[in-house]
Amino acid sequence: MYAARAAAQLGDRETLDRLAKDDDDNVSEAAVEGLRKVAGHDADPAYVLGLSRQGYQVVRASALAPRRYAAQDEALPALEAARQRLNRRRGATTRTTRVTRLQER
Repeated sequence: MYAARAAAQLGDRETLDRLAKDDDDNVSEAAVEGLRKVAGHDADPAYVLGLSRQGYQVVRASALAPRRYAAQDEALPALEAARQRLNRRRGATTRTTRVTRLQER
């Protein structure tokens, strides 16, 4: 997580791309947030990949990263799949992720 934050401060896109795929969801979340600041829409593939993760924090960060995805053909199915997955779980821990994304609409 600290490596991702440092990479964002340094504008190190290569490290952020690698950390966005990290097995630890907290590291991946921090990398996605860093990519948003450093790369913007150029990192859309990383955001789409983040939507398929199991960790709610990564899904939330990936869904909120861009205001609009440049590659909507890829993003919309991933967003819908994430929404359905979170709705099926209906746990209290998924509520924040679901509500946050709805408020952004």
